[in-house]
Amino acid sequence: MKLSTLSLSYGPNPEIKKGHTMGAIEAIRKGFAIANKNLGLAAILFIFSLIGEFISTRFIEIDTAAIAAQLTSLTLVGIIVLIEIFIQGGTLGVIRDYIKEGKVRLTDFAKYGLKYYLRLLGAGLAIVGAAIIVFIAGNLLMIPMAISKLILLGGIIALIVTGIGIYLVLLMAALFPYEIVCGNASVMEALAGSIDITRRFINKFALLFLIIALIGLAWMILLKLIPADNQTLTLIIRGVFNGYFGVVIPASIMSFYLFVTAK
Repeated sequence: MKLSTLSLSYGPNPEIKKGHTMGAIEAIRKGFAIANKNLGLAAILFIFSLIGEFISTRFIEIDTAAIAAQLTSLTLVGIIVLIEIFIQGGTLGVIRDYIKEGKVRLTDFAKYGLKYYLRLLGAGLAIVGAAIIVFIAGNLLMIPMAISKLILLGGIIALIVTGIGIYLVLLMAALFPYEIVCGNASVMEALAGSIDITRRFINKFALLFLIIALIGLAWMILLKLIPADNQTLTLIIRGVFNGYFGVVIPASIMSFYLFVTAK
């Protein structure tokens, strides 16, 4: 039996051939092929990763008791997240150009990072807001049930509502960056489009994301094999992984996204 294959009509994407099918495994394979052709982009991500890892290991202390240190750490985390949004926009824009046109345009990295920045930020904040609402709603549902001493029933209802909410949040989060970069969608269009596409092809994308999760798990196991006292080697290896797979993973998802949407 073939793993998660699709057969769609011919679309404008040059990667799509009439009668061609693409499964999760092929999408991952394509992601590696794209990364191998975009090592310059991987090098840019490697540099950003080294800087981020250096700041994280040297200056961020979340578990410290000092309030000043905590505020500094949280500020640095916020700055890193804001920079990563810029990097995400630039990375996806360059990958999209390569998939659709076969051209590597590293000079457009900053342009794409700025072009999609506010929409990626807005969609990300909307998803965080939705997750907070789901968490609060689940807890609020328990209050009247607790007062009525129907704790078990309240727990079941809260669990169901929270589960549905988490499901919708995950659907929103799955593909919204690709809707923005490849479909030039607004924030609300990107979130709605992500829900629609992911829901219609849930089995296909679930397998793809599972493979990506397994790659991440293998990476974590590999890190455990590195001597704890060799921080420099760990920093470099993390940078190499983040740089290379920072291209492989979005390229795999985008290839599959462009295929199923025929964009």
